[in-house]
Amino acid sequence: QRLRHVAEEPGTAAPEAVYLRSLLAYECGDWNAAARGFDRAIQGLRRLEGRDVVLRDRARFFQAAALLTAGDPTEATRALKLMEQALATVRPDLESFYSVHEALKKLDRRLALRFLDAVDIGRGSTPDQLLFVALEFLSLGEANPALNAARRVLEVAVDLDQRLEAHKVALTAHNMLGEREQARACYAEIRELLQQRGKFEALEKLLRNEDFVGQALDHLEIKVELAAVYEELEGRDYDRAALQVQIARSLRARKDVEALQQAHGLLQEVACSYPELVNDD
Repeated sequence: QRLRHVAEEPGTAAPEAVYLRSLLAYECGDWNAAARGFDRAIQGLRRLEGRDVVLRDRARFFQAAALLTAGDPTEATRALKLMEQALATVRPDLESFYSVHEALKKLDRRLALRFLDAVDIGRGSTPDQLLFVALEFLSLGEANPALNAARRVLEVAVDLDQRLEAHKVALTAHNMLGEREQARACYAEIRELLQQRGKFEALEKLLRNEDFVGQALDHLEIKVELAAVYEELEGRDYDRAALQVQIARSLRARKDVEALQQAHGLLQEVACSYPELVNDD
């Protein structure tokens, strides 16, 4: 009601009032009206000779957001320019402006990264928000920022699911960076969390994803880990025995005494329950 004069007499309305009226249009999903209103607000704020730069940047941000959400390709260049100017001071909330960020990724990867860099992942950010940021950095192939966001999750999260997802992000980032020892440490944390909760099926699924654990574990270590998982799962004795035979063959190929002794011990164990699996060994 108090902002009715903005619509009735737009030429005399203060730019701050125009901004608020445009914000209401944005919240109601009237993107075109919001974009036009923010444009008028920006023009009015320019006449204030820099006395409210922050509000002007917010108006630019919301105008860019409205244009990007509306999806008019003829306005894309304008929207990108406005967003670049706005990010000098605006710190966006990724969860609220996810669709805006998705549009930026399609139009300008560099600006999409700048948008993510502007998101405040410091004090007050929830673990879910931080995870959101970390996953977006991963989707853009940015390992180090993703790793930093994942570490922030681990600093503030007490929920085991959130901590588990953060370790997964961190492991993927270390994979991207070729950091095997760090990836191994992340896998150990993931394994411990899943074992604590008895989620052995989930652990099996991760181990079967070599793109995920391939940097942390070699092929023999993956088989050893899987065999340990099958020991915990009901009805997987045969699968475990078959894996033990594979492990024994890999050990035998190493030709050293200790490996041969380990291989012999595994084959003897399997022979007790499934002799048909070791006939050729």
